Amino acid sequence: MKLKALFIILLALSLSLAGCGLPKDLKQEAEAQDQRINDLAMKITEKRNSLERFSKSDEFEKFAKYAEREDWKGWLDEAQHMLNKGRTDYDQKVAPLLEANKKDQASDLIRALGNVRGQLRKTDQASERVEKRIAFLKKTMAEAEPMVEKAEQDFTALTKQTDSTSQVLEKAKADYPDKIQDIDARFAPVLDLGQESAQALDKAHAQLEMHKSSENADYAVLGDSCTLIEKDNETVKTECAALEKRSAELYKSYSKVLDDMRVDYFVTIGRTSWDNNAEYDRENDYTYPPKQVDAESYEILANLPENTLLARYRGNFYSSVDSRVWKSLNFNPTLEMSAWDDEAEFWISDMDAKFYHKYLIIEGADQKKTDWIEVDEDAFDKYEDALGMTIMSKPYGMYEDEALTEPMPPGMEYVGNSKYGEWRQDSGGRSFWHWYGQYAFFRMLMGNRHYYRGDYDHWRRDYRGRRPYYGRGSDTWGTYSSHGRTTYSNSHYGRSGGFSRSTPTVRGSGPASRGGGPGTRGK
Repeated sequence: MKLKALFIILLALSLSLAGCGLPKDLKQEAEAQDQRINDLAMKITEKRNSLERFSKSDEFEKFAKYAEREDWKGWLDEAQHMLNKGRTDYDQKVAPLLEANKKDQASDLIRALGNVRGQLRKTDQASERVEKRIAFLKKTMAEAEPMVEKAEQDFTALTKQTDSTSQVLEKAKADYPDKIQDIDARFAPVLDLGQESAQALDKAHAQLEMHKSSENADYAVLGDSCTLIEKDNETVKTECAALEKRSAELYKSYSKVLDDMRVDYFVTIGRTSWDNNAEYDRENDYTYPPKQVDAESYEILANLPENTLLARYRGNFYSSVDSRVWKSLNFNPTLEMSAWDDEAEFWISDMDAKFYHKYLIIEGADQKKTDWIEVDEDAFDKYEDALGMTIMSKPYGMYEDEALTEPMPPGMEYVGNSKYGEWRQDSGGRSFWHWYGQYAFFRMLMGNRHYYRGDYDHWRRDYRGRRPYYGRGSDTWGTYSSHGRTTYSNSHYGRSGGFSRSTPTVRGSGPASRGGGPGTRGK
């Protein structure tokens, strides 16, 4: 009996362990890859036999020089080498995991199978290489003239596209001389492709003449040259489109000035209620819809210890937090509570905040203000000290990937650019920036002041595109500067008490997360 009982225990244990093994579909995938290795081995053998039969046929005479020069047998050897590597990877990395059959090694098996799958895919492609090459050469021999005609059309299209893009880029170089080196460097590979295609077309023409005169034309050179021209033409189309798009960026000017800020705070209250007279313990949980609260209430609640009991209900309502804060939550404590429940506890289930910006968008000499746009907390934190400042700008003569994203006084990024204005001297001999008429509004954004050469040089040398610039000495610009407080006193940020805080307040205060409710509750 003891032996029988021991057997039953061991059987049950083995069955339970089997249930903890690798997923069935993963093991089936491994078996499929093992079979694929065997199938590819047979396929490569068949490809070798096919090449051997072809080499003994009368037709092979036309292909013999290509087979020898390109080493077609070597291509199949390479496919076999790839397959051998796939088999080694399977035996050394997949098979041991299958044998171990541990559920927690499923991710290792997935990675190992992915590597084997990729190796077998390359093997399959390599095994087809000889037959595809033979088919390509046959087509070239049969269609030499139309193939070269197509290459001529591709080359003409390539040349026209190159010339058209060259004109666009020459204008950009004339308008923005500081971009000459960059434009030339980016266009050079396109010009190289044009030269490469011209040489390839000469080769194709030479072989076509031999084909027409029944001489021993090299159809590999002819076909490969035409294929290269087709490929170069497609590449030139893509590259020229990208270059023209990039050069068009030089003619766009825009900036984004932070015009207002807002944070909406939300608190979600959780409740557990029960019936003290019930025969059996039973608790009913309920989560209230999120409630928007003011910043001060949010801060007080955020700084409470985690799992703080906010209130208790026993016929009457008893709150443990400031009455003003509790009043701001403004919810019905017995909402959807069972009529039988006579006691309840309340706690913070979740806390959340949503962040918003308004912008003044300046495009060329035009201005428009946006409505509220939601931003993530990182962006809000980054720019909270930058009210009234430019937080993103791309002047004329700059590419999109050169746009400035560090806060700066409005219009500072345009100073020194002759598209927007010029340097003049005041009565004291100091150099200041004078805006052209259509950009005079920048001076109003600055509080009817000038940018002097010293301020501009200081910004350009030490700050431009690297870190925020609020002015020299005490802050001249930004949220908490005198300019910011005065200009934006009637903004939502100003009316909601933003300027009364010397630093950002509630975000990040209190526990990192909320949820669950108090650690103890009940009768």
